[in-house]
Amino acid sequence: MVKYDKQFKKQVIEAYLKGEGGYNAIARKFHIPNHSQVEKWVKMYKELGEQALTRKNGHTPYTIQF
Repeated sequence: MVKYDKQFKKQVIEAYLKGEGGYNAIARKFHIPNHSQVEKWVKMYKELGEQALTRKNGHTPYTIQF
């Protein structure tokens, strides 16, 4: 599974929002294997803004008392 950095995601999203093509065209242009990934990034960006582009750490540390 390929991980994309924040700058790359932003570049892809901006290309879509500028109207440079649909999800399929943008995915081909940036060599992303699945257009649904572009669709997911755009949807998350519209909902959460720039915060959506950062990767979340799946590990939540808990204290022993918890």
